[in-house]
Amino acid sequence: MKSFEVVLFIFELLALIVFLVKHRIFSIDYKLFLFIVLASTVITEGIGLSFVFLEKEGFNIHHFYMIILFNAIYFFYKAIIKSKRITMIMTILTIAFTFLWFLSFLSSWIYSNILILGSLNTSIFAFFYLRELLVSDDIINYKKLLPFWVTISFLIFYLSSIPFFFILKYMNDRSLYYILYTLGIVMYSGIIFGLIWSNKEQKYL
Repeated sequence: MKSFEVVLFIFELLALIVFLVKHRIFSIDYKLFLFIVLASTVITEGIGLSFVFLEKEGFNIHHFYMIILFNAIYFFYKAIIKSKRITMIMTILTIAFTFLWFLSFLSSWIYSNILILGSLNTSIFAFFYLRELLVSDDIINYKKLLPFWVTISFLIFYLSSIPFFFILKYMNDRSLYYILYTLGIVMYSGIIFGLIWSNKEQKYL
């Protein structure tokens, strides 16, 4: 299982490196939040991986990572979605997630399900973006838009992993974690492809 974790971390690190190399061609409106997503992931997974190899128990850094990750994803989509009605819905969902995240320290049930809510929110935001893209002029050149590839990658991982997160608390070992790692590798492969393939942006939307 460690080999899957190492490969996933390599893809996460590659995504961050490619972003840093190519970030100048992307819209300033959203690239800070995408950087936070990628950088926080590399830092968190790097620390988690070190605990695995040292075979030591560490505090649940991933729980603190969630509040950074899912709020950064919210701001990423808030920067690229124009509809005020949709951004209002996204804001309400993110406030609800953040409120429940703080409550999760008081409730074991919320603690074990907060990742599901964050993944569900991300999937909803992704569908909101695709819906807006579909009716915009940018649909003509959608294959060259970085947010499109990021969105498809998010959907592949977060939407597909929700059932896994449902059964996570009932698992006695990590034998099925390879499914999650595989989805993660696919997600970061998509993001890397999007970073390389996307065109320079003059002005987003």
